[in-house]
Amino acid sequence: MKPGDVLKKLVQGDVIKYPITIPEGFNIFQIGAILEEAKVLLQKSFSGKAVNRVFILSLELDVDSLEGYLFPDTYNFPKGFGEEQVIRHMVARFKTVYSSLAKRAEQLGLNRKDVVTLASMIEKEAADDQERRLISAVFHNRLHRGMALQSDPTAVYDLSRRNRGMKGLPERTC
Repeated sequence: MKPGDVLKKLVQGDVIKYPITIPEGFNIFQIGAILEEAKVLLQKSFSGKAVNRVFILSLELDVDSLEGYLFPDTYNFPKGFGEEQVIRHMVARFKTVYSSLAKRAEQLGLNRKDVVTLASMIEKEAADDQERRLISAVFHNRLHRGMALQSDPTAVYDLSRRNRGMKGLPERTC
């Protein structure tokens, strides 16, 4: 590049962004590990920010943890971007995608938190997309009939959270 082009990029704030894929079904701890490995942020800071009630409320979410609200996708982040910016991007993506599903959720009598919890359970219970549809149908039928969901992932989630020492995360009950 010519010196003038370099200067122009610096003035404009152009930085190199790296594609980082967050897979479906990853929890806060796993997402933080991916982002730390990519040198975008520190995992411990990310995990702490994801359960910081004041910060979560600033995102217009009334939940105890961002578990399930950090949308899995491929993002382009520069190194050192920081946990707040990353979380804001991931939650914004979640809100965009959820807005297209909100009407259907309402028809099913589910609020946003119910949808996130149910989707997390289905994700952990299923091995592939075809299984996800079947498990989703089973869970919806059980809910419609007032039956217990009898889902193992809720117990596994709690045990893995405790083993990682993430006592700041809220207990999940299903």
